[in-house]
Amino acid sequence: MKKIILCDIGNTTADIYENGICQKVILSEFKPELLMGEVWYISVNSVLSERLEVLQNWHNCATLVDLEKYYPTMGIDRIMVCEAIDNGVIVDAGSAVTVDVMRE
Repeated sequence: MKKIILCDIGNTTADIYENGICQKVILSEFKPELLMGEVWYISVNSVLSERLEVLQNWHNCATLVDLEKYYPTMGIDRIMVCEAIDNGVIVDAGSAVTVDVMRE
């Protein structure tokens, strides 16, 4: 079975979920090329995203979503959460506090 790793990359840290364990890594110390297995990620950090494009085992989850349904400045982190539910309220307290309401 292939090992799948999930990674949520923000402005200052990356949250990595691997083998049932979550860990937070400061981006200045993050070495993505050392992660073995298939890594599916979302990233709001354009500089790091450019580095990941050349890594064969890193896959951008943004390619799986119809981004035309969302306004252009909405971050992929918020988009992915909105894609995950049909009806509900999403409150995110990251770099900014955001509230999204999803109805079908």
